[in-house]
Amino acid sequence: MFHLFPILVAIASVLFWAHYYYTNRKSKNKNNKRVPPGRMGLPWIGETLGPGGPGDSRPQDTTVRAHLEKYNRETTVGFYGLTRALTFTIVLECLLGIKAGPGMLGTFERVLEGVFAAPVGFPWSKFGRASGARREIERELVREIRNRREEMERGKVGGEGGVLLSLLVGGLIRGEISEAEVVDNVVLLVFAAHDTTSFAIAMTFRMLAHHPDCYSILEKEHRDIVSRKGQEEPLAYEDTKAMSYTWKVARESMRIFPPIFGSFRKAIQDIEYDGYTIPKGWKILWTAYGTHYDPKCFEDPMTFNPDRFDDSIQPYAFVPFGGGPRLCAGYQLAKLNILIFVHYIVTRYDWSLVLPDEPITIDPLPFPSQGMPVTIRPKVETKL
Repeated sequence: MFHLFPILVAIASVLFWAHYYYTNRKSKNKNNKRVPPGRMGLPWIGETLGPGGPGDSRPQDTTVRAHLEKYNRETTVGFYGLTRALTFTIVLECLLGIKAGPGMLGTFERVLEGVFAAPVGFPWSKFGRASGARREIERELVREIRNRREEMERGKVGGEGGVLLSLLVGGLIRGEISEAEVVDNVVLLVFAAHDTTSFAIAMTFRMLAHHPDCYSILEKEHRDIVSRKGQEEPLAYEDTKAMSYTWKVARESMRIFPPIFGSFRKAIQDIEYDGYTIPKGWKILWTAYGTHYDPKCFEDPMTFNPDRFDDSIQPYAFVPFGGGPRLCAGYQLAKLNILIFVHYIVTRYDWSLVLPDEPITIDPLPFPSQGMPVTIRPKVETKL
């Protein structure tokens, strides 16, 4: 894993330039209207997805069950692709109330591939393909937004799911946010919740495959839940609170394999740090690896040890979701998705990695280089 550091340094340089370029370009056409902030300082999203937001796990539970039903016999599947499709569907259908149509996932992923590409607009370039995909997404989202607005203006709030899109469109109706800003918020949410959560799930299972002792403890935790409420009973939010060891495993997996390498902050005053001066107004790129692999923050950092989270972790040392007032707005959503997915895989399937030592590639986000193929089969005693 140490080979990631030089890659990260190179990527950091590129991302710093890209962030500067897009920030300055966007500011020229910036809408002057302010987007109402949520509790966490994030436009709308922080109000809906942050701590204290909805704690209903039923939509995710239903979606995960439906997604896994197709694996009713032994098969080998790209596990990372499976988790990406699932998290994409959850965000789109459960939070936004938008049906994930054929090809939509591929369109969003084409945009992601070109987000940090050099801004060369040839149609065959990454940037050109991403720009075309972005326009395609915008057309589809504008249609959905206008349909939702029409429904709400007729007094129809909508069916199950879609609470976040309804909140955004409500702001649009009241003149507090523009249609373009609704589109931007939706795209931001899908990208933020898509690859990061799916990578976190994939790495959780990778580490469990390498540490059968941890898997045994985790499996018992989930079997206890099943024995208490039955195999077919949907998970309730309270059930996820009983998955404390699972969440320790997931956090330790994200410590070793952060789903993001870091993020940007802006110095609001001159800062002296380790003999260097960071002038006021400068953009700062912080990396999760800086603290996640620091023995001052985590004893024996290259060892997988979920029990380290039994002790308090010093502030801003564990940052897969960022930290401070700009903590990832989707933290609770990601946690629910991880716990529910782990539960149904562990209690209903036997599985094994096809490539236990598959390399991790970063471009620009981390992902298993071969898609993390897994052989999966229903447990004999399980009725799907």
